[in-house]
Amino acid sequence: AATRAEQRERQLRQQRQTMFVSVIAVLVFVLALVLYLARQRVARINRELDLKSKKLEEENREKSNILNIVSHDLIAPFNKIKGLTDLMQRFDLSEAERKEYMSYIRASVEQGTHLIRNLLDSQKAQEQAVPVLEKVEVHAWIKDFQAAIASTLHQKQQQLLVTCTLVHTSYLLDKQMVTRILDNLVSNASKFSAAGKNIY
Repeated sequence: AATRAEQRERQLRQQRQTMFVSVIAVLVFVLALVLYLARQRVARINRELDLKSKKLEEENREKSNILNIVSHDLIAPFNKIKGLTDLMQRFDLSEAERKEYMSYIRASVEQGTHLIRNLLDSQKAQEQAVPVLEKVEVHAWIKDFQAAIASTLHQKQQQLLVTCTLVHTSYLLDKQMVTRILDNLVSNASKFSAAGKNIY
C-alpha cells in the first residue's frame, strides 16, 4: 500500500512537472511571438518614417530649387525697372520718351507679378504652370524687349543687337514665359561678357 501511494505521488509529481514545463514552454513561445511581432512593427514604423523623411527632404529640395529659380528670375524685371527709373531722372527726356519708359516699367512690374503668382500657384498645385498662349506681334514685342533691357545693359556699355527673320509676323506665345527665358539668356550673356561687348 505504501509503494502504491509512493508511485501515485511520483506520478502526480511528474504530471505537475510536465504541466509546469508545458506552461513555461507556452509562455516562452508567446513571449517570443510578442517580441517578434513588436520587432516587425518597429521595423515597419522605421521604414515608414524613413520614407516620410526622404519624401520631406525631396520636397524641401524642390521648394529650395523653385525659390532659387524664381529669385534669380525676379532679378531681371527689377534690374529693368531700376535702369529705366535711372533713365527717367534725366532732364532732357521728352514727354513721349517718359511715357514709353513708363510703359516698359509697367511691363516689367507685370512680369515680376506674373513670376510671383506662378510661384504661389505651383506651391498650391505642386505642378508646373500651364502656358498662357496669346497672339503676339513678334517684331514689335522683341523691339519692346530690346528697349526695356537696354538700360540694364547700358551699365556695362553693352547693346543687344537683334536679327529677326520670321515666316509670319505674329505667333501664339506665352509672352511672360518667353520673356523670362530671354531675360535669363541676355542677363547671362551680359554677365559673362566683357564691358563694351555687344550681345547678339
